Amino acid sequence: MDRPLNTDDIIRRMRQAYAVKNDSELADALGLSVSAPSNWRQRNSPPFAICADIARKKGVSLDWLIFGVGDTRLGMYGDRSSHSEWEGLPHGQNSAAQRISQFVNWWHMNRTQDETIWLEQQLKRSVPEYGEWLIAPP
Repeated sequence: MDRPLNTDDIIRRMRQAYAVKNDSELADALGLSVSAPSNWRQRNSPPFAICADIARKKGVSLDWLIFGVGDTRLGMYGDRSSHSEWEGLPHGQNSAAQRISQFVNWWHMNRTQDETIWLEQQLKRSVPEYGEWLIAPP
């Protein structure tokens, strides 16, 4: 039996793709009214066209965004060269970088702003390159 799509789960993954904490921040990031996510939930009607646009703009897998299956990012199994953030990394190191990125995104989505500030301070103390990167990103 097929599982019905869960609009709330889709909206949660949309927020994750934009690294925002709530529906109003998502609506703002998408240039929509604050009530848009609530309307999608009430109608149990996922915004498929918007999901496709998010997948393209943010480089996330549409399967992940809509169904919650597979890897978050496009190209995990295929062409790595299409994602500049992973270019130049030795083949065996990209999964560690992905895990770190996913953890930081998870932290941001699930912790308070104060805890996020704390994590950044820890990074600045333990990884001097991070502080340098903040001053002049590549």
